[in-house]
Amino acid sequence: MCKAKLRIDVCVDHTRPYLAIEIIRLRDAFIDARRRHVTIRYITEITKDNLHYCKEMISVVDELRHLNGIKGNFYVSEQGYAAPSILHEKGKSSEMMIYSNVKEIVEHQQYIFDSFWNTSTSVERKIREIQSDISLGITEIIDNPLRTQELFINLVKSAKSEVLLILPTVNAFMREHRIGIIELFKELSTTPETTTQRRKSVSALATSVSEDNQEKEEEERRAINIRILTPTNEAIDKIIEEMKVTTTISTTSVSKQESIFPLSLDNDSNAYLKIRHLGSQPEFNVTTVTILVVDRKASLVIEKVDDSKESFIEAVGLSTYSTSEPTIMSYLSIFENFWNQLELYEKLKEHDKMQKEFINIAAHELRTPTQSILGYAEILEMESEGSRQLVNPIIRSAIRLQRLTGDILDVTRIESQTLRLHKEEFNLNELISTVIQDCKSQIDSEKIELVYEHRSVNNIIVNADKHRLNQLISNLISNSIKFTQGEWGIIS
Repeated sequence: MCKAKLRIDVCVDHTRPYLAIEIIRLRDAFIDARRRHVTIRYITEITKDNLHYCKEMISVVDELRHLNGIKGNFYVSEQGYAAPSILHEKGKSSEMMIYSNVKEIVEHQQYIFDSFWNTSTSVERKIREIQSDISLGITEIIDNPLRTQELFINLVKSAKSEVLLILPTVNAFMREHRIGIIELFKELSTTPETTTQRRKSVSALATSVSEDNQEKEEEERRAINIRILTPTNEAIDKIIEEMKVTTTISTTSVSKQESIFPLSLDNDSNAYLKIRHLGSQPEFNVTTVTILVVDRKASLVIEKVDDSKESFIEAVGLSTYSTSEPTIMSYLSIFENFWNQLELYEKLKEHDKMQKEFINIAAHELRTPTQSILGYAEILEMESEGSRQLVNPIIRSAIRLQRLTGDILDVTRIESQTLRLHKEEFNLNELISTVIQDCKSQIDSEKIELVYEHRSVNNIIVNADKHRLNQLISNLISNSIKFTQGEWGIIS
């Protein structure tokens, strides 16, 4: 320590802070090094037992950090490397040391220290965690796909009350199904009573003693609430149906299902396992990561690097594991937002459907009495010449009401994409002339005159829906008549 000129890096277990403070010679060596402007970095495991000494070490070294489970002790500087040569008794310093100034050894030990340093946490964070008796958690980046898979499975197995999962693609669901995650969800979400009944029906020859022991173990476990957000296809729908789970099916992804309410596939439907289907809406697409939250105490976020791979290990990249509450709450918020948005979206779709159905029914119901009014008014007009002035307004109003109901029905057909066009060849000039004559008979004001002058002598033959074109021209003329402000106007 006396030879160091630039830095001293110290990595020691939880018993060493006591010695660094209580052994005056060792403490003075640290203080002397700092007086010579040597930077001292110190890593140890901070516990309740050594907390007092670690607080004192903060003033002795330049920076102190915490790392769980440190075993062994060593010192490294730009000049050399030193470590105890034998195991030492707790609370006592080692009588023999290994020292080396070989460049390769020093660089190797420096690399080890830097690796520890980069994964350690600040002393302030650890002290606050101990004093407040709370766990601030950890966040770890995992670059080993096999370890990610094992952690994924173990996290799900360790769940006590709740599991939340967002899957980005159909292929992601199938990969999780292949490694047993989906089947594991089914087991964890099954009540002990259901499991016991199933086992009894399959293993009728088991002894009563072993059954009682198994039932006792199952009674200690409660069914876990599991919610999954995933895109779907026919293969996934079949898997879900076989699992007999409670589902909410998006009308955008499965058009044959319109209900927004949980769909019980049969009477034995699992109410603890719920799946909502992400549709094709961009706002509901999670295209890059799988998000897992377990018991609101741990989260695992897995990158998808090659979605075409069937193997989980080949398809995933880096993953982030965290027990930090702020991080977990962030992913929980993302999940709940997606979950609630899908529910609101489906309710909106259902409400829109009900509204269209009501309008459609109302329009159909209005059409029948309107037709009767129009028919009887025309009969009355023909039989009573003196009452024509009174009957004409009735006929015009009935025609308007008839057109209005027709327009409402057309709008509902357009929105539901059920409007059909019936094309035929006809003379456009004749159609326009007919529409003009109809509009003339419906003009209320005597001050408005409707004149049609067509310059083309030749017939204009078109292939179109004659009824819809008639309706279009009639609406244009009717709107023009309504907004004519003077005594006359030109419609071209």
